[in-house]
Amino acid sequence: MDVATEIALKELTKVRAPRATATKSRAPTPTPAMKSVLMKNAGHRCQERGCEAEAYLQVDHVIPVARGGRTEMRNLRPLCAAHNRRKG
Repeated sequence: MDVATEIALKELTKVRAPRATATKSRAPTPTPAMKSVLMKNAGHRCQERGCEAEAYLQVDHVIPVARGGRTEMRNLRPLCAAHNRRKG
């Protein structure tokens, strides 16, 4: 075998570690069932103090996923779009 073939063969058979971002490319999202229970428990209203918006509700992670928060009921709350954007 010539040198170029050996190098190519080594590259093709090299075991590669998965990329760190491969599994974290997208933040976990709550299931439709979780959203339904969350909205029902919150009375279909924004949970920001003083806000009573019932439209354009979004599910917010209290502790953001980027900071180690998990997609669990105790870490989720409905916020209106305006309050969810402000939190960012």
